[in-house]
Order: sequence, then structure tokens, then C-alpha cells
Amino acid sequence: MPIIQFGPLVLSSGSTLQSGQGWPPQTIDGPSKQGYVVEHQVPGAEGGIVEYMGSAQRTITLRGFLAPREIITDGAATFLSGSSYYVVAVDTAKELLAGLRGSGAHALKIESTYSNYSGYAIFYENDVFYITDLTFGYEPGHAYPFYPYTINLKRTANKSYGNSSGVATYAPTGTYFSGYTRIWRLRSGAWPVGETINTIALYAQSVASGNAKVAVYRDFGGAGSLAPLAQSASQPITSGWNYFPLNPSFVTISGNQHEIAIKSDADSSLGWQLQTTESTMAGGDPNPQCSGAESFVSGTTYSTVFPDPYVTDAFTHVSGNCFKSVIIVA
Repeated sequence: MPIIQFGPLVLSSGSTLQSGQGWPPQTIDGPSKQGYVVEHQVPGAEGGIVEYMGSAQRTITLRGFLAPREIITDGAATFLSGSSYYVVAVDTAKELLAGLRGSGAHALKIESTYSNYSGYAIFYENDVFYITDLTFGYEPGHAYPFYPYTINLKRTANKSYGNSSGVATYAPTGTYFSGYTRIWRLRSGAWPVGETINTIALYAQSVASGNAKVAVYRDFGGAGSLAPLAQSASQPITSGWNYFPLNPSFVTISGNQHEIAIKSDADSSLGWQLQTTESTMAGGDPNPQCSGAESFVSGTTYSTVFPDPYVTDAFTHVSGNCFKSVIIVA
């Protein structure tokens, strides 16, 4: 069954991304856009000059219900906590969903049914939205919780920090990702200060297979190690932007360098390819999009969590790679 996920909450039951519980929405309306039209009145005349002012961000409405799949003790959804997803009961799912309304923008993933045939996830909606309106109903005459819901979502023009450019393909010799953790630092001034981060995004192309997970570290003043701020669960790589929800979210710290780490089980470039930008431009000037230093650590196991802390003495530094990835402000 295709996945329907808003931030850390997975509403659908079973998918190519995360195994879960719960009923998918009964209807998904949208995406839809509404144009702005302004009519300027003309004295002494009926009607006026019509001016078109663009359009609002697109909206999506989800309608369904939170209920156990089979029996009362079944879950109604799954919820991300740290690097794993957990099944949650109906009342807990309702409270978590209500809490997301006031927690800012989150990535909305609506998987296409074509994923069932292609073998890898394909989304017909994969962007950052926030909840504008959330309504629950209470059905009488039921012996178990049963909550119809209507969720109105609007795409947000979210702020992001990092490297959103890049057209080159990252294809190093030897092992591609499997057995390695690769880390790169956001350039000075390219990270937010004191803002809440709940999503990491990286850009992939030529996807055939492969899973990945990400983490954010901070370098607190050359102490020789990196302290983890957050890490994601594993998910299959999809073509284009890949959004990795982080829960709990974290607040960036003034005076600290921030670095993004990635693991993957892809053992060759045939699985998927990550986009990158050269750290130096023509003429040798530094690329303003990135710091230019990529590091990697060999001998790491994909199934394990990211280490706490990471000792920088173990890193091997490689110049010339600045990966197309961003951290998204809630």
C-alpha cells in the first residue's frame, strides 16, 4: 500500500518506505491553486481594470479516519522517534497529529500506486507543507476510538540552508557508499542560528535501488570530535529531493559549525547517484555554496546508528565535493 506521511507521522498501513499500521486517507483532494485577481474601479463605469497578481501556494486536503486496522489493540499509525518508527494507538495518533499543526512545516509524502509495479518509490506529492486547518469528528456508537479527520495543507515557501545547487554526478572510484559514512560541512554563514530544524533533504538522480539515512553533527570549536544533534530513520532513495524527517527536531546553536552525514547501503553507482558541486569555481575562487571539504570514514556498518561522538581524527578528507543537500527550517 502506498505511503501517506506528514513529517514524522505515517498515516498509511504498509508501504515501500516504512511498515506501519492505519488506514490511508479515503480522499486526497488537490493539489490545487487559486489565483489572485484584483479589479481596479473606474469612476463612472461598471467594472474596472483587472489585474492578475499571481497565485497562492498550492493546497491539498486529506480526508479519512484514525481507527485500528482489525482489532481494538491494533495501531492507527506509525510515528518517527529518533532513528526508528513506532506503532501508535488511535488516541495517541490523534494527539500527535494535532500537535503537528503548531510545529511548523513538514515534508508531505504521497506515494504513487505505480511504486507497486516499478519496485521503487515514486511520489506524486513530495514537498514541504504546513497544516492550515485540522478537524476531528467523534462517531457515536463505537466501542473503540474512531476519529474522522479533515486536514487542509498549504505548501510553504520554506527556508533552507546548505547547498541547493549542483549538477555534477558524485561517483567516486571503489566502493560507492556501502561501508562508508560521508560527511560534509555547511559553509560559514550557510546554516541558520537559533532556528528549529526538522527535515534534511538531499538530491539524488538515476535511482534504481538503495537506502540511506542522514544525521546532523555540530563541531564545537575544534575539540576533535563531532556531537550529534539528530539522525533520521532509513528510507529508500527516490529520484529528486529526498526529505528525511527528524524527530525530535533541534535548534541550531550559535558559534557551532554544522555538518551533514550520510550512510547508504548502495555498493555501486548503479544504485543511485548523488549530485555535487565543485568546491572551487573557474579561476580558483571558492564556491560560495559550500566549504569544499568532504570527509569519509570507512568500515562503518549501515545497519548501526550514527556514532556519538564522531572522532574527527578518523576522517579522510577529500577536496572538490560539496553535495547538493539542505537543512530545512520548520
